[in-house]
Amino acid sequence: MSAPTKPLIGFNRTVSDTFLDALRPGGELRFLIDHPRVAELGVDVQLRSNGRVSWMSMYLGLTSVLDVVATGTKFHLNVHAAHKRAAGFNSAWTRPGPLGDLAAQQSQIEKYLDKILAPSAVHARYTNSEGRVQAAISMSATDDFGAFQREAVPSFPSESIRNHIASVYKQRMWHALTPQQHQKVKWWPGVRDNGVLPRLGLEADLLAIDDEGRLLVIEVKPANEIKGITWASGQARLYAEMFALWLETDPHARDQINSMIAQRRALGLPAPSTELPTQPSIRVVPVVSIGDGTISQDARPRLWKVHHALQTAPSLSARLDPLEVWRHDAHGTRVERWFPDTEPA
Repeated sequence: MSAPTKPLIGFNRTVSDTFLDALRPGGELRFLIDHPRVAELGVDVQLRSNGRVSWMSMYLGLTSVLDVVATGTKFHLNVHAAHKRAAGFNSAWTRPGPLGDLAAQQSQIEKYLDKILAPSAVHARYTNSEGRVQAAISMSATDDFGAFQREAVPSFPSESIRNHIASVYKQRMWHALTPQQHQKVKWWPGVRDNGVLPRLGLEADLLAIDDEGRLLVIEVKPANEIKGITWASGQARLYAEMFALWLETDPHARDQINSMIAQRRALGLPAPSTELPTQPSIRVVPVVSIGDGTISQDARPRLWKVHHALQTAPSLSARLDPLEVWRHDAHGTRVERWFPDTEPA
């Protein structure tokens, strides 16, 4: 019998049962989630896994102030070198060992969290602008929608397969934006920045489920970033295409989404409240989420023009719904919803 074929594209961050149990109420590492400053500052707790290693990242804005890592039954802590220096992180915590050994360091680890979560301990570039907006939206589970992953990058069997697949989608988008047609428009992608095309990775800022049971693939932008807002429809489109492809080629995709959501609920973390339909019925929505504050009067018209040009190369997936553009308040609550298939007034 031949070995099962590895999915063409995947995304599964379900952590191990051992790791989850350590973080549940009453678990030996639960004190990390229950630390008073975590709730006070809106620290965004994210669960991650690569199949062999499970970990939890505690985000303040765009930076993780503490990573808890488990390989099998061995646990350790890690964090960026700058945070280690700023808050007296004990390098001994980086050595994998039994869970009980790490739990025995609770008081010292809590002191580290007190220091790193103190005012100005983390550089403002991580907590202002996009970082603040992304964390607020990630933490705001409402009846409208709830996020379950951030910085979501799909996996592929190899780098060459990833590049080959992504290039098909990217080339169609670049063709739709042919700079020659817009060479006199100074802000146009592929004209601005001395003709350099905008960067297109595969990392979606957020994955969420809305009240219709649709998978939302979200690109987050602060209100004052007109260049980013202009190109955001292209980013959201590519990321949504990738996750639609995942749903179309991996029969376990829906179960994996449900597992990731269930684990967040088990820990009392913000999570979607809506159940997903059967996998063939799951719709995928590219979303641009813009944070609170004043937005340039040019931002929406430019976004619309780029989005309109991209529609000359329609989506390759039949499950993609039209792009949506949202505005959010300072708490991450959605306060406005625009469908840019209609030109802004």
